[in-house]
Amino acid sequence: CGVAANNKTVGLSFELGGLDDSIPPSTRLVLVDSIMQYFGILPTGITESDMSHYMTAKSISIYPNPSRRKMVVEFHGFSGEEMNMMIYDITGRLVKDFRVMLDVSSPTAHVIWDGIDIRGDKLPNGVYFLKFEAEGYSDTKKFILLR
Repeated sequence: CGVAANNKTVGLSFELGGLDDSIPPSTRLVLVDSIMQYFGILPTGITESDMSHYMTAKSISIYPNPSRRKMVVEFHGFSGEEMNMMIYDITGRLVKDFRVMLDVSSPTAHVIWDGIDIRGDKLPNGVYFLKFEAEGYSDTKKFILLR
């Protein structure tokens, strides 16, 4: 939370605990850097590095996690590729599958999932796994669905 008047800092408060830093570039680093630049706060003892090479890496993120209603699956670095997503329950049973063709013009895309299974029923509370497969890439992410 930041308060500014005429582009001058009046007060700042940071809560970064819920930000996921498992995939570069660091979500926390980018957020703090953006806030500091806006308020004209110069860092001390920190050097800026070129992070553009991280943006080309293939990665997938899920938010919010845990999810109550809708979950966003965000893809980075998959340009013009077909992505298969399968959702499994804790017992390993396939409950939903998607086939997504990603836009060639954007290296970032997302899919919104509403917690509905293959039959059109709402899935119950629980732990689920998303398995992703694309050309030369495979990953599995765990998430929690709350109702």
